Amino acid sequence: MLPKNTFQLVLLGTGARSQVARIERLTRENPHVAFVNTFDERLARRIYAGSDCMLVPSKLEPCGLTQMIAMRYGTLPLVRKTGGLADSVTDKKTGFVFGPYTKTALNQKMEEAIALYNSTEGEWRQMQAAVMKADFSWESRAKEYVKLYKNLLRS
Repeated sequence: MLPKNTFQLVLLGTGARSQVARIERLTRENPHVAFVNTFDERLARRIYAGSDCMLVPSKLEPCGLTQMIAMRYGTLPLVRKTGGLADSVTDKKTGFVFGPYTKTALNQKMEEAIALYNSTEGEWRQMQAAVMKADFSWESRAKEYVKLYKNLLRS
């Protein structure tokens, strides 16, 4: 299931009993994987701050805030192209995006992210700087809407 590279994976959150059982088995088989079967906001923010990359392989995600919070900490999100994740993350600019909801697509994108991290630290750091500057505030969105409406009124 995991790409054949050395990295650490921290999983935080809850899920269906069958998913939890698979994740717990993965942690027993791999010393580089840790799982906390609860959600704790303070712990989540500490994980964001200490991470290089955040995995959000959601099947459906109407909005998605976790990737935006992680980006403020300089953590690059690796997300599936769906809903708000697709709107807020641009592949190889502000994170990594994969399309099909398959293990193969996820593994390929994970391997791509790991390869970039290992080979071009400068590019990785540039991406981190870009995500930390990203503005997802209502103020910036309101300005975009005002500009759009003014353009519509002119035409």
